[in-house]
Amino acid sequence: MPNHLHGRTKNPNTQEDFEHLPPEHLVIDILDKYKRVAEIMAEIKAILEQQSC
Repeated sequence: MPNHLHGRTKNPNTQEDFEHLPPEHLVIDILDKYKRVAEIMAEIKAILEQQSC
């Protein structure tokens, strides 16, 4: 790859950068992710509680 192009190519498979999303969209995405993390943590907690019995 020529030196002047090094680091300038973009992976077409990556998701859109958060920096380019409107703030309203960012808030919704963050809250959705937070809810999913909370669901996973509740599942892990339930598994751990079952194992301790």
